[in-house]
Amino acid sequence: MQTPKIVFSRHTTGAPTHVFAPSSLSPLATFLQTDIQESATGKELLSKLSNAQKGMEQNIFTGNAHNLSLAAEGTAVIEATMEEELPTLTLPEATLVTCLEKWIEFLDTPTMLNMVPHLQ
Repeated sequence: MQTPKIVFSRHTTGAPTHVFAPSSLSPLATFLQTDIQESATGKELLSKLSNAQKGMEQNIFTGNAHNLSLAAEGTAVIEATMEEELPTLTLPEATLVTCLEKWIEFLDTPTMLNMVPHLQ
């Protein structure tokens, strides 16, 4: 089975503007756009995920429009808090970490207009 593609895009003015994703990953796309708008926030979240892997935290992050938690070993859950009709997404923690790392790289590289991260 092929992994769905997700695409980061930047407006010609240089601002990161959109995360395109198939419907199965739309909660992840919305989460990145609304809650992880700066690389510092993403790096802080990666640190929390790293600590949580050691069993130190369960509810990891509450952002502008989503909650992120770890439901079971290796499983991350993204839940919308503002729009209840949006689906909850459960995905492998490794996929979330990879996507966050690539989103941070994209945010920190203003000359990059698009990025298609390889997700596991």
